Amino acid sequence: MIFDKKQSIDVREIRRMLWRRRLVIALPLLIAVGAGVAGILLAEPQYASTATLAMETPAPLTREIAAATGTGGRGNDNDNIRILRKRIQSSSFLESVAVQIGLHESPRLIAKAKRLAKENPGHDERDLLLRECVRSLNRMLDIRAEGFDIFYVRAVSSSPDLAHAVATTVANQYIESTQKGKLLQSEEAYSFAQEQVAIYEAKLEERRQQLREFEQETALKGIEASPISATNVSRVNTMIAAADADIEFLRGRHETAKSRVAEADLEAFLGLGLLKSPRLEALKSTLFELEKHLALTIVEFDETDTAVTSAKNQIAVKSQQLLSELESLAQVAFPSIVEQYRQYLVDYEYTQISLDAATRRRDEMKAFLERYASDLAGLPAAEFRLARLREEVASAERLYQTWLDQANSTQIAKAVQSASVGNQIVLIEPAQVPLAPFAPEKPKILALAVVMGLALGVGAAVVMEYLDLTLKSVDEIEMVLGVPILGAVPRMQAAVIEDLELRRRRRFQILIPAFLLTGLALAALAYWYFIMQGGGVG
Repeated sequence: MIFDKKQSIDVREIRRMLWRRRLVIALPLLIAVGAGVAGILLAEPQYASTATLAMETPAPLTREIAAATGTGGRGNDNDNIRILRKRIQSSSFLESVAVQIGLHESPRLIAKAKRLAKENPGHDERDLLLRECVRSLNRMLDIRAEGFDIFYVRAVSSSPDLAHAVATTVANQYIESTQKGKLLQSEEAYSFAQEQVAIYEAKLEERRQQLREFEQETALKGIEASPISATNVSRVNTMIAAADADIEFLRGRHETAKSRVAEADLEAFLGLGLLKSPRLEALKSTLFELEKHLALTIVEFDETDTAVTSAKNQIAVKSQQLLSELESLAQVAFPSIVEQYRQYLVDYEYTQISLDAATRRRDEMKAFLERYASDLAGLPAAEFRLARLREEVASAERLYQTWLDQANSTQIAKAVQSASVGNQIVLIEPAQVPLAPFAPEKPKILALAVVMGLALGVGAAVVMEYLDLTLKSVDEIEMVLGVPILGAVPRMQAAVIEDLELRRRRRFQILIPAFLLTGLALAALAYWYFIMQGGGVG
């Protein structure tokens, strides 16, 4: 026994103990090293291929065009990488990648899809195959960001050609789909603006034709008149009262938004003037003109008329566009502010604009009523009609010009996207075919196997020595008993045979814990390699 509670550890006894237990030490070491070598020989090599993307910084002139057309603006780092991952990891995107690189023709995936189709009747086999392709690609891909505008698309596979094909295809297809998406948005906005231009151009021509015909009939000089008549004056007064109620409601919302800003201690941000852009001013101008047009429309037509409904729908669309522009400006101007506080600032500006727009509609109706009262003093009915037609022509001209400017703006945005001069994603370093695998790391695995084998072997030897209470030498007997040895009796043949049997049983008892410890070492080694190191996807 070398572990006596009353004495310190003797180095010579430790060497003797290690020599006595050499089988216990050597067996886990040999098995662990053998398992490590077998793992290296059996594990498939893993190759990695990486493509580097970057967000191209636009030129100063392009930035001015993007700001004017509403196509500029960047999110923060987390938003960029989140959007990039979501788009790349979407099923539709990865399915197109799988078809393009021919992954759907993999025999292994086809066999798995057939097996799943048998286990799940009613499911389309091709759909299951594409699902398996998407799962495989998700396991192979790793999307990372460096700084604000550098992105890495990394693909891992047991085939270097497959890793290269996946990284290259994903990078190229993402760039292509991003450019197509931006161009499609610009085209849709341009088409909508063109439709509105055509509609209001027809309305303008119609109003002009009516004015020309009336002027030819009456040959009267131009005067200013109101669209209000004796038949609708009471209804206009009712609508003015309703507009006053709307203004009070909006003023209450604005005061609530203002109090939230004050409670959040954000009043200093209001005077900075950062929530401004040419696009925002254009949207506000259009919204105010639409509110004036609505005032004229609801005076001329009944609330249930399609003209009134159309005017209100246009105001709702323009209000939503204005809110989206304010949110984009706030995200760019105040990136470090909490999202909730940023929304407080947006609500403050948006309610102020809504209040101003409603006030303009109310004031326009009051102006109509005042002109009507003035016109009643002496202007003939023909002059009222003439002034009314001219007011309609002027309103139609303003709306037509507003939509024409919007169409020109979206056409510029479309040209910016087509020429690829905006905030574009570009490939700055294409993926290369890997020449050597990055895994398995043979030196690291062998070193780990040696360390684990030695640790388990020595640990088992120390535990067995501590539990072994037999005395193995004359010196040990004298040390334990405290008396000198006077003589020794030689072993008899039967005692020798019994001792050999005892030694065999002890060796058998040694092998069981040794094999158990070695199994634990192998399990830990496999867990470290296949789970902690990733292992890759073939």
